[in-house]
Amino acid sequence: MSQANQKPRKPQLPPKATRGQPPGAARTAVNGIRVLVFLKEPRAGKVKTRLGLTVGYQNAARLYRAFLADTLSTVAGPRNWALEAHFEPGTASPNRIRALIPLELRKRFRLVPQPRGTLGKRLATAFDRAFREGARTVLAVGSDCPLLQPKHLEQALRALRRRDLVLGPARDGGYYLIGLRQPQRQLFQRIPWSTPRVLVRTLERADELGLETFLLEELPDIDTREDLLALRERLVDEAGGVAPSTTSTLGAMRLKPGP
Repeated sequence: MSQANQKPRKPQLPPKATRGQPPGAARTAVNGIRVLVFLKEPRAGKVKTRLGLTVGYQNAARLYRAFLADTLSTVAGPRNWALEAHFEPGTASPNRIRALIPLELRKRFRLVPQPRGTLGKRLATAFDRAFREGARTVLAVGSDCPLLQPKHLEQALRALRRRDLVLGPARDGGYYLIGLRQPQRQLFQRIPWSTPRVLVRTLERADELGLETFLLEELPDIDTREDLLALRERLVDEAGGVAPSTTSTLGAMRLKPGP
């Protein structure tokens, strides 16, 4: 969900910053929590294009599929959350999108085509709809941050018991997670999407709107070969259990250090 590729300086934070369910299934879990995964159809040359310049577009698409599989498995977890997969382009075949979801999880995800427009418009529309349908807490996550773990979701939900907004900063200046407990359409306005200032400007907007914000730990998104090699080292250090699809795909690619 992060928007830019260059690595920004640490932001100066504002003062307060501290359709996949089967027919007839409930759209919102009993606990009122809904988790939205924003994803792209993984066509070669259409996803992770900057990464594709160095590892090849087919490999970049393979990696994105792995990132997505790990993200979907992470958000599903053992908890009874309502789950949605928001896909783009919105004209993509739902059957092709459903095939991207691990088989054992397909009945849990409702598929939702994303509308056209900026990321801000798409996020605002998704949040408004979720709350209108009865959700009490909504998290949205991107699909190119394979180090997302259940602990980040749990921490975000705990924070939203007392705070209005939670953000998971991405290293490129965007964010990999955003959570709200009520609609905040204005939060997504006047944001310079696709720049390193997405996070900073969102925090400024939150302050302008009087929202109390909680920040999760910063995580890397994967845009370059350097990012990919660093991810591989970190997955080795994690000693297994984290991002298994990504780990397996990386192992099969046999990337060597260097440009």
